[in-house]
Amino acid sequence: MYYKQMHDSDAMTETALFLVQAKAGLPRIYRCLKSKPHLLLSYQEETAETTIYAPDTTWASGRNKLFEYVKANRLRYKYYVFMDEDVVFYGRSQQNGFDALLSLLASCDYPVITARLMGLLNAIGTDNFANHIPEALGPKGLENLQWALQTVDWFDGILNAFSHDAFHSGNLLPYPEQYDKQSWHTSQFTVILRANHHYRNRIVQCNKMPILNTGGSEYPGSGVDISGEAIYRSTLDQLGVDAIEMSTGVEIGISKKIRLDAGWCQKLWWYMRYPARKMRVW
Repeated sequence: MYYKQMHDSDAMTETALFLVQAKAGLPRIYRCLKSKPHLLLSYQEETAETTIYAPDTTWASGRNKLFEYVKANRLRYKYYVFMDEDVVFYGRSQQNGFDALLSLLASCDYPVITARLMGLLNAIGTDNFANHIPEALGPKGLENLQWALQTVDWFDGILNAFSHDAFHSGNLLPYPEQYDKQSWHTSQFTVILRANHHYRNRIVQCNKMPILNTGGSEYPGSGVDISGEAIYRSTLDQLGVDAIEMSTGVEIGISKKIRLDAGWCQKLWWYMRYPARKMRVW
């Protein structure tokens, strides 16, 4: 655990606080985070690195405990980055990936920023949210890999950076926990809907920062998703609106000073470090 406690009147001098959930200690692939501000929630075994030990938490309730800890301790950062325990930056070292992410966050002012999860098309029809897609939403925020940065409508929950204002506004968080017995997809789906309602065309995906989900596990619930139409209607009622207009795919300009491409040296290192036979992509 490493973070800087600041008072409400203090300027936010730190770019990001990483909020990680893991079985025990900080995963080996996140060792470079030891020198960066982070909190660790351990859900199976408490270790010397553990900030919060919460053995009975799910994906959503664990993130909420990290959210509550940040608020209770008045930890002020420009961005708060929720991460699962199995994120690997594709084509670059973890150190290079986290440094590039921090550089991007330092230069941006968007409420929601996410990396591109390989194997997931951020658009209506993605397998991860196939059971959730009401007909009323329609395909809009399709990804275009020719763009370094772009707006999207759908985003996977594996790595999400929320700005200080978005994190504390009440617009997105906390995650709803009433669906946890079914699937974490449902909790993320409500955040997606709320993000599009409050921050339409300000949900930004970095296509030059692809990531892999190298773990994968059975969710500790029934595995039966609630109807996407029912969740959509429930969210509309909570927001007091008749419909949600989803974000479209729009290219976002970026400063030339920010280098998002890993470069050939990093890519060569990565392919030597992670040969295809060793990777488990879910």
